[in-house]
Amino acid sequence: MKNTRFWGSHSVDPERFSRDLNRLSKDLLALLTAPDGVDLEVRVEISARRAEGFPDDTVMKVLENLGPLKVDGKFEDR
Repeated sequence: MKNTRFWGSHSVDPERFSRDLNRLSKDLLALLTAPDGVDLEVRVEISARRAEGFPDDTVMKVLENLGPLKVDGKFEDR
């Protein structure tokens, strides 16, 4: 069988992430899920760096939101 799997990657503009994700949903994901029997998996990877480290209140709020959002994530010291 031909073309049984699609794989793609796209960097989202952090200043326009809502627009970019909406376009991906409308212009790509909708096309991929149109045929019956499609098994679709979408992953979002987030990477944020700040040379002087993130403020404690930001760290606390982000960590509190991981569970309810079902996001695997952590802060690291580098």
